Amino acid sequence: MGNWRKTRACRVGRCSLALIGVGIIAWDGIEGGRLIGIVISLGVPLGFAGQTLALRRYHQFDMVPALCVGGFVTFFAAGTMGFFAGHVGGGFNVSPREALLLAMMGILQLSIPCVFFVRGARSVPAVTAALVVMLDAVLNPLWPWLFIGEKLGEPAIFGGAIVIGAVIISVIGGRWTARRQA
Repeated sequence: MGNWRKTRACRVGRCSLALIGVGIIAWDGIEGGRLIGIVISLGVPLGFAGQTLALRRYHQFDMVPALCVGGFVTFFAAGTMGFFAGHVGGGFNVSPREALLLAMMGILQLSIPCVFFVRGARSVPAVTAALVVMLDAVLNPLWPWLFIGEKLGEPAIFGGAIVIGAVIISVIGGRWTARRQA
């Protein structure tokens, strides 16, 4: 019983550390007048948390077909939302070049990583899987900084470093705990 409490406390601590890092990044956006965007963007981690829990709970089932169906449903939902936003043709009015770019981005940025996540989530603790996924949001601002020289704000750097630290602690700490118990 004592080990369970220690392990659970470690998981809560790692998640809390990551949430503090994300909070620092988000607070900068709130102060910048982007509250609505930040509130809406909370749907992404909540949805991903639900996905992670479902993957862990139903690990015996292949979730790749469900992932594909979800992609198509999202495509049609986003296109339909374009009509409500007042766009001519809704979200489906794109040129062939844009459609090709969107298809490539869908494959490279969403499909392949999601399939890898679905396959890998079966073999790692849910907390570690969720924290590793948080690296995506933290590392995304680095690409414009590296390739076009966009300036990163101090809160983004500080909060991102905290999240990366939580991921490292989760991965290394989990291995260290497993060796200690063995």
